[in-house]
Amino acid sequence: MRVKSNKPALPLSAYTGDYRNTLYGKIQLSQEQNHLIIHFITKPDLNARLEYMDNGEWLLSYNNILYGIFQVKFDITGGMVKSLTTRENPFVEYDPYIFIKYRG
Repeated sequence: MRVKSNKPALPLSAYTGDYRNTLYGKIQLSQEQNHLIIHFITKPDLNARLEYMDNGEWLLSYNNILYGIFQVKFDITGGMVKSLTTRENPFVEYDPYIFIKYRG
């Protein structure tokens, strides 16, 4: 059972920003009320919603249901977001992508 009143380890603003993967390219995370939105720069029609569940886990829901719905986690080290690993349905993409948060 998930506890709905749980909050992530950091404020939502700490998760927002640009992330990069060498193969996939760039994504941008923005805050919308009490959740996050992933914008896939190389696929303008694709986005995903991240809603916090508990124990550091987020529910990732793509706007295109063929990509799937998954539990994901951010890598947080020293109180800072380092990366996010995303997944897609295996028939879309078999391997997960690790997006490193860009600090420029």
